[in-house]
Amino acid sequence: MQNIVERLQSEESALPHKQRRLAQYMLRNSGDMCYLTLRQLAERAGVSEVTVLRLCRALGLDGFNAMKEGFRLYQQALRESYRELADSAARRPIDPGDKTAMLLHCFETEMHNVGKFSKLFSPEQYFPIARRIAQSRSIVVCGAEISHTLAQFLQQKLTFMGLSAFAPPIDRPAELQAILSRFGSEDTLIALSFPNYDQSLPNIIGFVR
Repeated sequence: MQNIVERLQSEESALPHKQRRLAQYMLRNSGDMCYLTLRQLAERAGVSEVTVLRLCRALGLDGFNAMKEGFRLYQQALRESYRELADSAARRPIDPGDKTAMLLHCFETEMHNVGKFSKLFSPEQYFPIARRIAQSRSIVVCGAEISHTLAQFLQQKLTFMGLSAFAPPIDRPAELQAILSRFGSEDTLIALSFPNYDQSLPNIIGFVR
């Protein structure tokens, strides 16, 4: 049985223009779909609420709440798949005293899990984003609290790939503003957050935009 994302991908090209634009927005923001109201989705996608309801009917859904439930189940399936990958890798016994073996195990496990996890997404979802990041003059990764830890991890990964990446703490406005004030169209901002969203992140995105 197809999940909501697969159905949108398979039917997108046959949809009327406004519904297709809405479908493309939903695919790009699938992680937010569980938390948006009908009005919020319509406003952010630049369509009417009637267009949202028409797309629900086109997908064979009873209404907007049914569509939100489809995205909730999709995100739950992603989390469960990733948890299974992590659990299977953790079952392999490694001697903690053998640092070389431990390092190789970490590397092999990460590469294996990233490869399997990436298969859960379509190329249309991540290639444009990856291309944008790879071609950027500089990349700023922002996050609050635990998201800042993730931002630092991603910054280290991007730097290791030879990209110019920064992860300034958002609770140091002077340092953050100094970096963002030099932003141009060739730079990229990545904002990491979990609901409920930290209000400073939308402000930072608005400033860069």
